[in-house]
Amino acid sequence: MNITFLIGNGFDLNLKLHTRYSDFYKYYIENDPKDLLSESIKENYEMWSDLEIGLGEFLKNIDESQIEEFLDSKSTLERLLSEYLSIEEQRLTIKDEKALAEEFRKKVLNFFSDFNSLDKDQYHQLLANTGERINYNFITFNYTSVLDTIVSAAQKHCKPFANHTSASNTNYTDNVVMPHHIHGKLTEDLILGLDNVEQILNDKLKTNPKLTNYIIKSAVNTALGEKKIEKAKRIIDTSV
Repeated sequence: MNITFLIGNGFDLNLKLHTRYSDFYKYYIENDPKDLLSESIKENYEMWSDLEIGLGEFLKNIDESQIEEFLDSKSTLERLLSEYLSIEEQRLTIKDEKALAEEFRKKVLNFFSDFNSLDKDQYHQLLANTGERINYNFITFNYTSVLDTIVSAAQKHCKPFANHTSASNTNYTDNVVMPHHIHGKLTEDLILGLDNVEQILNDKLKTNPKLTNYIIKSAVNTALGEKKIEKAKRIIDTSV
């Protein structure tokens, strides 16, 4: 059985890392690429408060002749974003790996602590009726490997990660699984773009493969030969 957690940027922010897009833009402007996107970001921070929404908005202002220039600018932005997040990632220091692993395990295994009484009872009944190992999965939207580091520490120091006893009085050893990065990670190609063509706010460009193959996440995923979205769906579909 799978129990799956969806992890967003709040995880890194909670660890005091400066991983908001607004934090990155300072680094981006300091490196001053002087290209199509940088001028827009300098002039209109508000539109770019969410980078991916900003990309869709920005496309309102270009025509087909500027697609290649736009994609070059996007590539530069991705490179600088990867550089910036790598620097931020290195700011995380772990003083006691074992203590961190134990705290992480405690949080994961008590994820239901805020449930109401009825939901808690239903969860405990589910465990009792589970006659197989439980895999604790993480699908992360973050590019950093901070969560990977923590899960790796848990795999090293928490053996077993957990166990449960079924109603038939059979004991099962449960497992924590390394995170699945649905949008890639810093050591790979980043999958940065839009969720669908409707987010391209320019009707003339919505059906142009020169753009869509490089801006729509599912298309980028396919072009890279990855099956990250499909894997995430399989994990979720087999989770409770």
